[in-house]
Amino acid sequence: MLGAPGSVFAANYRNAYINGGGEGNTLLDFNATTQAITWQISGDYGYTPACNAGVLYAANNSPLRLEARSETDGSLLWSWTPPQAGDSTFESEVLLTNSMIFVSTNLATYGIDTVTHQLVFSYPFPGRLALSKNGILYINDQPCPRKRIEDFFYREGNGVIPLAQYIETLPNGVQHRIIKMGDNGPLDNTQVYDVPPGDYFMMGDNRDNSQDSRVLSAVGYVPAENLIGRAQFIFFSTDGSARLWEFWKWPFAIRYDRLFHGVN
Repeated sequence: MLGAPGSVFAANYRNAYINGGGEGNTLLDFNATTQAITWQISGDYGYTPACNAGVLYAANNSPLRLEARSETDGSLLWSWTPPQAGDSTFESEVLLTNSMIFVSTNLATYGIDTVTHQLVFSYPFPGRLALSKNGILYINDQPCPRKRIEDFFYREGNGVIPLAQYIETLPNGVQHRIIKMGDNGPLDNTQVYDVPPGDYFMMGDNRDNSQDSRVLSAVGYVPAENLIGRAQFIFFSTDGSARLWEFWKWPFAIRYDRLFHGVN
């Protein structure tokens, strides 16, 4: 992994216990300019670390802890230990955002604050971690490409708002249309979601104006037993300009062109 200019971090991951090795390994910093090892630390580093602002974040299985080390000399700045008694190994690369460090053990996924070094997020399932950026959907580490097509004209009250429209292609080849207001909104750069077996992850096609599974506190994952059937057609649709009790506005708020149209 590349660090500061001329700095490369590496480890013999094959020798890590979690990858079938029997001796652990060392994490080292190699200076590409001098062609020499700057420093090295013994441990059991099974996955690629992350680096930012002169700090290297590495998951060490021996001893079991997340380590924040100085990029310059490898000295330990601080460490964090998984809280559960059954946590025994790290199961994924370290994932770093502007304010959080995500790691996954054999039991759970944890989020640690980069400033306080305290646990601020936990999810009771492990898994390999990846980060979605700039509105691009990733499924099992695979980006879903999208192709720009004609604008979608969204009616709101008496106004019309042009929105960017794309054809998004899923890993299985299925294509559908999505609408985007931009690529840097609160639902564009999200955490990684590791969907539990038997649950479903739901996303709206109006990606920046949909309260869906990305909002764990409101919707979250949908159990399979909650699925009743497939939506076949649109029964009713309004533009949102009339509140429920404003019945005199209903005739002007109904989007008649959508009623009873089939759902693809």
